[in-house]
This record gives sequence, structure tokens and C-alpha cells, in this order.
Amino acid sequence: MKKDRLTVREKFENQLNLLSKFPFLSLLLIGIGAITIRLVFFQNELIFNSDNLSYFKYSIDISKIGESPIVLQNDGWPQLVSLFFRLFNSENFLNYMNLQSYLTISFSTLTFIPLYFFAKKFVNSSLAIITTIFFIFEPRIIANSLIGGTDPLFILLIVTSLALVIQKNRYLILISFITVAFASLVRVEGLFLIPALCVMFFLRFKISKKNIFHCIIFLSITILILLSFSMQRIDNSGNDYLVDRIISSSSSFSEQTGNDPNQIFLKIGSSIYLLGGFLAKLMIPYLIIFVPIGVIVFLKKNDVQRLLLIVPVFFLILPILYAYTVPALDGRYLFTVLPIMCIIGTFSCMKYFQNSKYKKLNLVTIIIIVIFSS
Repeated sequence: MKKDRLTVREKFENQLNLLSKFPFLSLLLIGIGAITIRLVFFQNELIFNSDNLSYFKYSIDISKIGESPIVLQNDGWPQLVSLFFRLFNSENFLNYMNLQSYLTISFSTLTFIPLYFFAKKFVNSSLAIITTIFFIFEPRIIANSLIGGTDPLFILLIVTSLALVIQKNRYLILISFITVAFASLVRVEGLFLIPALCVMFFLRFKISKKNIFHCIIFLSITILILLSFSMQRIDNSGNDYLVDRIISSSSSFSEQTGNDPNQIFLKIGSSIYLLGGFLAKLMIPYLIIFVPIGVIVFLKKNDVQRLLLIVPVFFLILPILYAYTVPALDGRYLFTVLPIMCIIGTFSCMKYFQNSKYKKLNLVTIIIIVIFSS
């Protein structure tokens, strides 16, 4: 009987070894599972509200008459949706809403691909797969992907740019800067990642005349893309909703605090407190098990790789801190740093597996816990 149980376990281990040797097979299964769960929970008669309804109306107007009376600050997402609406013909407006939701479901699911390659820079292939599972089955990410909003596309573009900027190929790095330019059109917060990409580029390749020249080229192309869309926005509404929005936000913060140092520190302290609270809530139900220990393991690393995660987190948190000074009480702002939190969470798996006899069995147990808790 004992021998039979051992044989079953050996077969199970062999199947897991097969998945480890062929990570793309694992990723395919993860992708199928992720989109299946989203489609199971998707409601075909969902009617948008708030901002998502404005994006929908804007997309319909652009696709049908070429312009819209609605003025949106972040029109990158509805502009993209309008391209799909032009290829779609229906008399039922709910079908168009469903199409918009299917797009967000697709973008949310596709995020696991660049996230896998980004995570592989810091952990091995097996742990990179764990990272994608942590993110793609996160319950808030699943729920957010069903309502046709900007977050899935924005997160996909952000993670793609981070995955590309750490590559050796300079053309891929150029695409990284172009990607973050389009991310900025979807959400203005993407602008904060441009200096982060520059810092990450120099961390990877050191500061030299050649690298400075390349970085200037990357920035120039990024600025040209943003300028072309900015001029179109200025013609339509008199505002580029990029630099103007950052300036207006800074002015608003100055008015709130009266440039009084005490008020400034009070606002920042309150914002950090809210950030910590929403961050703790975001780690429930399962990241709370992995991220705290992962942070400890991660901070013990003393190399450039650690900075390649710290730098984007720092720049992505800046607009979040501002949002919480308003205060805009929404944990959704932290979705942009969630992929990096998932990578840090996998560092704890190294600790958990270090002295474990049944590493692969523990790995499957973690996957089951993540999927069922989500």
C-alpha cells in the first residue's frame, strides 16, 4: 500500500516536472483558467455607471459620428474602444457594453505574459509563474476587469513597459518608452513612469555618453508621441490633460495647504496613513501571507535588481499619495503597484520551499489556495 502511494506521488511529481520544463504550457493553462473565471462571473446585462459610462458614451460617439460632446481627461481608453465599436454592428447598446467589458477581460488576462518576463528578471521560471498566479487570480483584479474601465489596459501597458526596459535589446527599450507614452494617454499617472524608466535604463547599462544619447532619443520619441495627442486635445478642449493636469493638481495642493509646512506634513502624513490602510486591505485574502516575509527577504538582497523594483514603485506611488491627499478614498489606485507586490511576494516562497521535502507539492498547495480564495 505504501509502495502504491509512493508511485502515485512520483507520477504527480513527474507531471509537475513537465510543467516546470515547459513554462509556456503552464502559462497557457493559467491564461485559460484566468479568462474562464472572468467569463463565469461576467454578467451579460451589466450596465455601466460613473466614469465607465462616460467612456462608453464617448466611444459610441466617436465610432458613429467621429466626435463627442463629452470632454474626458483620459481619452486614450475610449479612443481605443471606439476602433472596436466601428468594426461591430448591433442595434442593442448592451452588446456594445459587453464588447467593452470583453476588451477589459482580455487585457486583464494578457497581463500575465509581460508580468512573467518581468518577474523572471528577479526569480526563477517556477516562481515567475507563481507571480503571474498571484496577480491574475487576485479577486479585485478579476472584479475590476468585468466593468469596462481603464485599469486593465493601463496596468497591461505599465507592466509591458517595465518588462521591456530591463531587456538588453535597445529596440525593445525604445518600445518600452513608447508603451509608457500610450499608458499616459490612458491615465495621466503614466507620466510618472517616464523618469522611472530612465533611472532603470541607467541602472542596467550604467551612465555613459552613448547611453545618455540613447536615453535622449527614447525621451524625444516619447515626447513627440505625447505632443501629437496633446495638440489634438488642446484643439478639442483647450487643455492637454497631461502637463496641465499635473500643474493644476500642484496648484490645488498648494491652495489646500496654504504652503504652510505644518499643513503640508499633515496632509502627507494623512496620505501615507491612507496608503498603508488600503495597501493592507489589498493584500487580503492571500498576499498577506506572502508579501510581508517577501519584503524582508527582498530587502536582504544587496544588488541592482533590488533597485529595479524599488524605483518604479517609488514613482508609481507618487500620484497615489496625491490622490489620497484629496482624499480620493479608493484602493483601486494601488492596482498599478500590485504586480510588483506579487513579485516581492514570491520571494517568500523561496523561504517556504528552502527546507521543504515536498517543494512541488507545496507549490500546488499554494496555487490551490490562491485560486479558491480568489
